[in-house]
Amino acid sequence: MKYYMISLKEEYFERILDGTKSLEFRRVFASSIQEPFLCAIYVSSPVQAIRGVVCFNKPIKDSINRLLELAGKSGYLFIESVRDYFNEKNVGYALPVINTRSFKKPIRLREIQEIYPKFRPPQSFYCLENKQFLGIRDYIDKYESHNEIN
Repeated sequence: MKYYMISLKEEYFERILDGTKSLEFRRVFASSIQEPFLCAIYVSSPVQAIRGVVCFNKPIKDSINRLLELAGKSGYLFIESVRDYFNEKNVGYALPVINTRSFKKPIRLREIQEIYPKFRPPQSFYCLENKQFLGIRDYIDKYESHNEIN
């Protein structure tokens, strides 16, 4: 399985969590993905932290009109904002949400940089090496289980 990290604004991550955003739209993404994949979600300023993990189905690459049609058929509530987001692009990506996991305590940027000192938040997305993802996952698992005990 491939592991990615994407940056989102807090409001969009909240919409994914509450189910009002079942598709994540991207102008650019990895078109080679042919199966579901995990994505660590880095929420940008002012939060600056990994807030959760989302399992997405394989990306759908298509024309903007077809992606807007797909959004409409799925009951997506923010069609006009998607149209504005793609602005003059001809092709884009829709990432269908399969499931989500929100962390009890986000992993702040400085904590991530303790694990990986050269870590820089993605501008849009990047592929995580298996070792990077497992290091972040181990940190999350330790912290989440610690919180459940308290």
